[in-house]
Amino acid sequence: MATKPRATADTDQVRITPLQPTFGAEIFNVDLGQALPPAVFQKIRSAFIQYKVIFFRDQDITSENQVAFARLFGDIQDYPVFRSSENPAMQGLQSKYAKADIWHTDLAWLERPPFAAVLRSRVIPDVGGDTMWADGERAWQNLPGDLKSQIDELSLVHDSSRIGAHYLDGEERERRLARVRELRKQYPLIAHPIAPTHPETGRRYLFVNPALAESIVGMSQAESKALLDRLHLEYLRPENTLRFRWSQNDIAMWDERRTLHYGVYDYGDKERVMERVIIAGTDIPCR
Repeated sequence: MATKPRATADTDQVRITPLQPTFGAEIFNVDLGQALPPAVFQKIRSAFIQYKVIFFRDQDITSENQVAFARLFGDIQDYPVFRSSENPAMQGLQSKYAKADIWHTDLAWLERPPFAAVLRSRVIPDVGGDTMWADGERAWQNLPGDLKSQIDELSLVHDSSRIGAHYLDGEERERRLARVRELRKQYPLIAHPIAPTHPETGRRYLFVNPALAESIVGMSQAESKALLDRLHLEYLRPENTLRFRWSQNDIAMWDERRTLHYGVYDYGDKERVMERVIIAGTDIPCR
């Protein structure tokens, strides 16, 4: 049996192991069930800003612990679509109702899209059920110069009514889609810059969303689709992605703006239960 990690005031004991040079890292010797000393939290936060996706293994903690950890980074974002009645700050994701097998970022259709998400694995299938992430910062850096110039000042319209359009069957699907149609009335179409600048790093990144993209401002649907198809292809090159194999009670935290994620649905009717907390964001700076 794995030894449960313990938080410590000695930041030298907190070990950060990159999965790629600039994208993804595992953090060891931290117990998220305990209060984190300020120096330890700052080391975690710095790793998050640097690597954009961070992972903690074997965190047998409560939902309250998970929410408390997320609150260290900012206010909790209410999730308007599928709320948990037991804990409003927590979104339960069950395999039967919450497949996520399309590249996306959450709540991009808000005026202020989220800062980050914290996801914990409660029940996982014996095989399959991985999650993938893609790095929007690296994707921008690797774009051809002419493409960077073309999208430099463009904005993308994000549409809440596209949520879950390809998920579920029968009455459950209709019930969810009816809820989404109501959301469209509450959250009209919103446009965000395609290539914003991160306020802390000063680096630009792609902010596109294959699941929720409606159109590019000022373009026809045909022109918009052609350009978005090219951007999505560039974004999702294998060298921009990583894949994480879950164990029970693992935690992933990712940047909701500088990354896309994809839940690999390869586990059939096996059970997969996750719990997610979303951290609210601020305005997106264009430059």
